Amino acid sequence: IAISSSPEHELENIQKCLASSFSRVVAVSPETKTLNRLKQLAGRALTDDQKKKMVYCSPEELFAQLDALEAESQGSAKTVRGYRVKVRMRPPQPGEQDSKRGAISSVIARAMGRLKNK
Repeated sequence: IAISSSPEHELENIQKCLASSFSRVVAVSPETKTLNRLKQLAGRALTDDQKKKMVYCSPEELFAQLDALEAESQGSAKTVRGYRVKVRMRPPQPGEQDSKRGAISSVIARAMGRLKNK
């Protein structure tokens, strides 16, 4: 979540996440200018495979991105050590999705609150 740090600093954080083998890295900022600068820096610094793992969005777009990532991960089949493994995700229980959104909203609100206090 890029609120008060520079795009250069956020790029370093992204590179750390990618080096730690995260399958997706989401960069969130309320400032379009910051996201565009971060995309530009990442375009030069990251490999093509790393770029495919990146998602850039505003706080308002974050929930749609998370829903898309969740849908993408449901119902996948993989081969693991010669065995075909099917993964089926259960649909979220009523209120479960609301609690996830609430937790994410509170993290973003705290980050934005720190910015206002500076």
